[in-house]
Amino acid sequence: MRRARLHALFGMLGVVCFVVATAGFDVIARLGVAGEPLRTAVTRSLHQVFAQPVGTLMLLAPFIGAAALSAEVAKASNMAAGWIFFGLVAGVLGGLYFSGHWGAQVALGQRSWTAAALSVGMLPFRSIPVLLAAAACAGLIAWRSPQRGP
Repeated sequence: MRRARLHALFGMLGVVCFVVATAGFDVIARLGVAGEPLRTAVTRSLHQVFAQPVGTLMLLAPFIGAAALSAEVAKASNMAAGWIFFGLVAGVLGGLYFSGHWGAQVALGQRSWTAAALSVGMLPFRSIPVLLAAAACAGLIAWRSPQRGP
């Protein structure tokens, strides 16, 4: 498969995982910790996504990075390796995002406003070691895989 198509395919998958990891995990945390009704939790979560476009783009960046690395793994090795690689990286990022949203709701319940804001706000920066490790693994996979044509 061509590189552009791989990047588009994994990019779309990255956006879907981002939506689940931000809006979905935020709603779950609001339901589980804050005890908000479903409609209120969804409304507040979506409001937060649209009210902070720069923050939303920063939260998206690690998933786009994971998608780009996965496309390169799929190009260097094979499609199955790309899917597995993306699943592993997205799973780690998802766990990180879930703990961030859950921690934010716990902090809000304790009236720790700064801790709540930083719990989610620092997620893109807390994702950097995950992406660096993923980039090292992707480089190793590309180095160990037989070269494929352009």
